[in-house]
Amino acid sequence: MSRTLCAAALLACIAFPVAAQSPINFGALTVRSDSFAVLVQGSVLGFQRTVVERTELGFRITDDVQIGTIMNQRTEVELAADGSLRSTMQTGRVRGQDTRIDIVYANGRAKGRSTTPTMAGAHTITIDTTVSADAIDDNLITVVLPAMSWNATASFTLPVFQSGKGEEHALTLAVRSTETVTVPAGTFEVYRIEVAGGPAPVAMFVTTARPHRLVKVSPPGAPLEFVLVK
Repeated sequence: MSRTLCAAALLACIAFPVAAQSPINFGALTVRSDSFAVLVQGSVLGFQRTVVERTELGFRITDDVQIGTIMNQRTEVELAADGSLRSTMQTGRVRGQDTRIDIVYANGRAKGRSTTPTMAGAHTITIDTTVSADAIDDNLITVVLPAMSWNATASFTLPVFQSGKGEEHALTLAVRSTETVTVPAGTFEVYRIEVAGGPAPVAMFVTTARPHRLVKVSPPGAPLEFVLVK
């Protein structure tokens, strides 16, 4: 399953990525804590809190999401100092179904198990597959945005490992416009970045000023938004 603080999280989360000559500068990935409110039709229904920490081996990213009684999920991803994946652990409950992902990455392979929600009930698979050296877990796209070089014409195609499915796909993130948005954390000039190639379209809004902080995520046409609080 995917955590991304992105729009599809309402259903079971969304997925996202990084590239061969990676546009992500992991040396610029800073220790931080971001808090978002989850809005449904303009009303607060939950929260998302993401924490980036340094470890002896690289980074630990911890993400907590709660959307009313629909979803409660915690994800922890460990990265090496160069950004390569080390492990993904996710536990939670989505629409009354228990979910869990437990994957270890080593020697170009991802191994573990995944239990994700479906219309027919929770579905468990065993994962043992190859993964690109520069792929990122689909839960991390919003985390690495500030470590990418955004400008008014930027476009990146990135490999993303969907940890809930055990599959790797390419996603494209492209700036479509420059706008001004107001969220609880303030008013910002932002790039509107559209994500294509995933299970659902998503728009992300990052500040034009460095560091390129994510301030809003929304799926076009859906009543769901994640807005930065602090």
